[in-house]
Amino acid sequence: MTAPPAPGPIADGSRTQEATAVEVGRLIARSRQAQGLSQAELARRTGLRRELVGRVERGQANPTLVVLIALAGGLGYAIEELVGRECRP
Repeated sequence: MTAPPAPGPIADGSRTQEATAVEVGRLIARSRQAQGLSQAELARRTGLRRELVGRVERGQANPTLVVLIALAGGLGYAIEELVGRECRP
């Protein structure tokens, strides 16, 4: 199954950390729902706990880079596609 188009850019540096976490969570939730996945299925795909997936989606957790990479992969995206930025060294 091919992932839908990347969801688009998020944080632009002018938002608070909390607002960014909420926006990232909403983006992940919309992407998951667009693919017809449950939180439990996304958790299974990523090796994360379902509770963590839910907390990230609700903006109640500030995910590490490792968690974001896992979630992006579970949704069929590269991390830069999920956050809408090109990764540069």
